[in-house]
Amino acid sequence: MYLYHYPGHGLHAFHAIRGLTGGVAMSSFEYVLRVIAIVIITCVQGTVLLVHRFLSGTPDVTYVHVRSWCRRILYLSGVRVRGEGMEHLDPSASYIFVANHASLFDIPAMQASLPGNIRIMYKKELQKVPFMGWAIRYSALIPITREKARDAMSTVSSTIETLRQDNSSLMIFPEGTRTLNGELQTFKRGAFIVAMQSGKPLVPVAVCGSFDILSKDSLRFRKGEIVVRVGKPVVLEQRAYSREEEIRLVNAMHAEVDALLHAS
Repeated sequence: MYLYHYPGHGLHAFHAIRGLTGGVAMSSFEYVLRVIAIVIITCVQGTVLLVHRFLSGTPDVTYVHVRSWCRRILYLSGVRVRGEGMEHLDPSASYIFVANHASLFDIPAMQASLPGNIRIMYKKELQKVPFMGWAIRYSALIPITREKARDAMSTVSSTIETLRQDNSSLMIFPEGTRTLNGELQTFKRGAFIVAMQSGKPLVPVAVCGSFDILSKDSLRFRKGEIVVRVGKPVVLEQRAYSREEEIRLVNAMHAEVDALLHAS
């Protein structure tokens, strides 16, 4: 089994997020070929998704295409993904996956390894990206507008209602953005509003190794391996929570993700 081994709890989370071996560089020629292949498969997959979406009349076809695209992107990038702790999950259930965010490869790695239909929230401006952006505009994924608070809250409300009614999961990155230095950042309380009101269990997830493959300040990815490490689901009581209780929950989930990042 091709697995990284991570340091014990005495070392900083920086090392757990990055991994010990780091990504593997490739020649410029190989890199260009891989990028061309990724662009081609993205155009093809986005077009197929659009056609299937309109022929089927339902956005639920999104899930199979997104998972397929993510796996192809990982393969073409030379990135392997391993899942750990998957025994904690019931494939027939749905969850709110709470994860650290270190790289653009986090979402493909989680989509490729976690069970069930998984929704993600994405910046609405991504809909302008040719092919895949056009496809996600008509998908089951959730667009958000960060600049307009009223629109953002409206999206949150509709997302909560949708999650209550169907069996899809949702992945959230409560840091709010990708880490710049590989360290686990503070979790934002706002990201947990959907989680606490959705009626679904929260699952801590640590994405390990993705920072070395593509960090936020880099435009060039590297080959390597990502480990998606899953903790035990946390079932919340369905009631109103005080601000102090929400903060305690946020801190507890941060500690869970941090512990998973340090797990050996």
